[in-house]
Amino acid sequence: MLSHVKELDVAAVFGQSERQTNELQGTLSGIEMNLADVRAKRERLVDALAIGGEVVSIVDRIRQLEGEEERLGTSRQALEEHLRVERNKYALQVKASQDIEALLKRLADVPKEEAVQLRLKLRDQLRSLIAQTKVWLEIHKIVIRYNTVDFEKKTVVVFKSKRAMVFLEDEVPG
Repeated sequence: MLSHVKELDVAAVFGQSERQTNELQGTLSGIEMNLADVRAKRERLVDALAIGGEVVSIVDRIRQLEGEEERLGTSRQALEEHLRVERNKYALQVKASQDIEALLKRLADVPKEEAVQLRLKLRDQLRSLIAQTKVWLEIHKIVIRYNTVDFEKKTVVVFKSKRAMVFLEDEVPG
């Protein structure tokens, strides 16, 4: 297992988290543009009211826009919190994968006494990224369920050439 961990493409495995944060950022930008538009419309109506427009219809429209502004503000706040959480998760995943890579490099060049401690650290780092593994040696297949945001199943197929490739499966594990 350790010999194949270093061959995994972490970006392919955890790239979904990064894509999700990018999508959330795009949605947040859209909400902020809508919010700015609603505020500008409300301000124009307030200006129209000040110069003597039709009071009842302008006041009704201002109330509608204020309600929309409140709804958009609430959505923006919830989305900002969700985006913050997703960015933190992704940063932790990237940090853990970098730590694993560094530990694997160190493990190759240390005396046996020190290797035990490094293997324990490596085990802890792997546990932070991997929820479950299943290994079929006869068909050269390893199925890994990573601790990703969406818990997608990632299948790692290890070929006889000792190269590992990552294939993302559609179904969510039970």
